[in-house]
Amino acid sequence: MRTLLSIALAAILAATHVVNASAETLTAKANTVNSVGFFYFYSALGYGCNTAGKPKVRILREPEHGTLRTEWRQGTLGKAGGCKGKPGKGLAVWYTPAKGYRGPDKFRFLMSVPGFGSATNSKDWGFKVTVE
Repeated sequence: MRTLLSIALAAILAATHVVNASAETLTAKANTVNSVGFFYFYSALGYGCNTAGKPKVRILREPEHGTLRTEWRQGTLGKAGGCKGKPGKGLAVWYTPAKGYRGPDKFRFLMSVPGFGSATNSKDWGFKVTVE
């Protein structure tokens, strides 16, 4: 059963593009905590839509004009076929620009899911930010 669950989780990770690199843009409000996203790894509906575990996060590039904060919390699964709208745990990430700062910023972090030995166990996220 554990092998089947691992295969299902690996398939979901591959299907949700958890591979090597991603470039995203973010428009952030000045003097405010801004949501970057809610990131989760889960099993398919046939396996109960369970989250795969808490990802490890490593900041590869700190923002030059702000800070990042992460929190493991309950959220809602989305874009996941039969799991869409189901509750699940994931990693919430927030960006807060330095007080009074407006302009460009960027940061990068790596998330990996423990217990997976394949190339799909981690994702490198890069963000280009415009603080308005």
